Amino acid sequence: MAWPLQLGAAQHTLSNDAAQCAGFWLGYHDYGQLFAYLKASPADIERANAFRAVAIRIGSASPIDIDAFIANQRDHMISLMDAVIYHRDRSSQRVFEDLTETCEALAKMHPETSALR
Repeated sequence: MAWPLQLGAAQHTLSNDAAQCAGFWLGYHDYGQLFAYLKASPADIERANAFRAVAIRIGSASPIDIDAFIANQRDHMISLMDAVIYHRDRSSQRVFEDLTETCEALAKMHPETSALR
């Protein structure tokens, strides 16, 4: 997966992870609105906004570039959710589990996300 954000090495990873987590929660919410397999929640949007705030605070890319990255990830996450839930794809399940672990760990590190449940 190509990362369009240009940051220093440590910031690059954390900012991209935060932006990817924002995209994950937006995609999760979208999937919940489109399909009966999940229930969409306003908390999903709150989580996405919190991770976006982290990405903007710690990254050196512009908010416009970060938002474009999040939008791209959002689309991918809808496909990921469909592969996990509907198709029961094992490799997609592993990606989902890795991503949720990354987002949970990252959430504990930042004030914008530390209170999220």
